[in-house]
Amino acid sequence: MGYAAFGSLREGYIVAASYIMTTTVEIAIMRPWLPGDTQAQHDEKWQQTKDMTRETFEDDIREIKRRTTQNVRDKHYRRK
Repeated sequence: MGYAAFGSLREGYIVAASYIMTTTVEIAIMRPWLPGDTQAQHDEKWQQTKDMTRETFEDDIREIKRRTTQNVRDKHYRRK
């Protein structure tokens, strides 16, 4: 690629060496050889996150539903 872009074999080697070094560093940073979570572990963590979110926002959701119900009632009775 470097030879085609620059027309020189020297620059081609420089581009190839740069690509190889960049790819090597990327592989080392990503560490694909380390095992990740299994699907069961991932599903369990996701369920825990959903449960925590429900607990955290339970009061807010209840209040929003109450207000929505009240707004619907108010709009219904204003029309008549």
